[in-house]
Amino acid sequence: MLKIAYHPIYKHPLPEAHRFPMIKYELLPEQLLHEGTCNEDNFFEPQIPDSKHILAVHDQKYYKSSQN
Repeated sequence: MLKIAYHPIYKHPLPEAHRFPMIKYELLPEQLLHEGTCNEDNFFEPQIPDSKHILAVHDQKYYKSSQN
């Protein structure tokens, strides 16, 4: 089964007519459900990853600076 990470907080308000319309991220899951490509079971809300996974790919100094 195709799993799709999605959460309603994936919105970022931008000025109208911005070159990167963020509404598409809100509309895409609705469209996939509407056309029957996916159902509710395909979507999941991602969780914050454990710090050990973040530190496996990022420098500790960078990680700690993002915690402020």
